[in-house]
Amino acid sequence: MKEKVDPLDYPGIPVYLSAVENYLHSLSVEERHIALDEITERIGHYLIIEPNLSVEEIIKNLGGIKAIANHYLIKNQKPFHRIKRWMPGHYILLFFLTTTCLFILSLTLSFYFLRPVVEIKNDKILFLGGSIKIDNQFSHVATDIQGHFSPPTPEIIQELKHIFQGSADLVDNSIEDLRIDFYQGHLELSFSDEPKITWDCKLQKKANNVLVKEHQEMITVDLRKYKSADCDFTLPAKLKYTVEGLIGKVDLLDPSNDVFIKLSEGSINISPSPELKYLYDLEVTDGIMDEFFNSSSDSSGIEIKVELESGIVRKI
Repeated sequence: MKEKVDPLDYPGIPVYLSAVENYLHSLSVEERHIALDEITERIGHYLIIEPNLSVEEIIKNLGGIKAIANHYLIKNQKPFHRIKRWMPGHYILLFFLTTTCLFILSLTLSFYFLRPVVEIKNDKILFLGGSIKIDNQFSHVATDIQGHFSPPTPEIIQELKHIFQGSADLVDNSIEDLRIDFYQGHLELSFSDEPKITWDCKLQKKANNVLVKEHQEMITVDLRKYKSADCDFTLPAKLKYTVEGLIGKVDLLDPSNDVFIKLSEGSINISPSPELKYLYDLEVTDGIMDEFFNSSSDSSGIEIKVELESGIVRKI
């Protein structure tokens, strides 16, 4: 029997836990305690099964401070911390600001004993009678580092007053693709062997009778004109799907054909069928992705492709 260890006895671990706790201030005291207990338990597990790992290696395996904090913030439906990444535009802005500061510094030194051409007061630089405000937190110009996605709140749900239910039979059996576009909201996608699309939606705007359109090459479902939507779809299993939205939550239940989901911000929950084989291609720019997505070695498996800019991808 392996000896029980106390992670808090190891130098560096209390500091790591304290840093994580600083990012969990939006959680209740009880939620913070549960999160920190789970993290401590995971560290203790590492210490037992991998006794040769250093504390630094264990912390690295757990993930960055923001990343592990984001896991519990999103789990408790709180705004998460977007991980700031440097883009090419940031370097251009840095070069511009550095050049500007050097120019101002040279003028200040040149006219130190004369009436200044450049004068700095508080947070403003007075230049030739004009005023230019330069915020030294220049990266904030390009990106807001705090993410605010959460599933639809009760207030938003109350705004979705228009119920729209219906179905549409597939007329053209040669069509293989279906595309769903939405602005923001929640979509639940399940599948059936019937050649029919059924939907049960709550919308922010009153819907007309045309939701599904058949084109020459694909079927489209466009929810963007309704702004916010909360929809359950039952879709034909034989089709291939593309789902694209701005902000929202997508639940994918037992997919039986190829699916591509593209989302700017939100959460994507995938429930794979235990009887089918899948090939996963999942990309999250800023956020968290579960470690439990294992692609099949069978190249003919069902392709599940996800592109998510900010948020979380989970296996449910």
